[in-house]
Amino acid sequence: MMKAPAAPATVPMMGLHWIDGSATALHGQSFASTFFWGSYDGQFIFIEPMITKSYIESTRTVAGNSIIMPLKPPTKYQRAGYFPGRYSITWDAKTKEYRIALDGLVRR
Repeated sequence: MMKAPAAPATVPMMGLHWIDGSATALHGQSFASTFFWGSYDGQFIFIEPMITKSYIESTRTVAGNSIIMPLKPPTKYQRAGYFPGRYSITWDAKTKEYRIALDGLVRR
């Protein structure tokens, strides 16, 4: 996870956003997608894929019309539960719908 001071990584009324320090957008590449784990008042409260519209739309042209993004799990968890191991973006040409899913749940 990125080791930024809490103040710059905190969004007012939304909490502290934890991002993997190896995210490509942090290393000079253009932003397409990333994933945040988040806390507020010291408690883990959310997970959030952040994806550009153009990246979502690119699923129309990739093999299988699906992009699967594996997630690096945190090294510690506040409490046991099921957490996603990946998220996926899929284009369904028949229904003309994009589906974004957190999946690959693993008990931690």
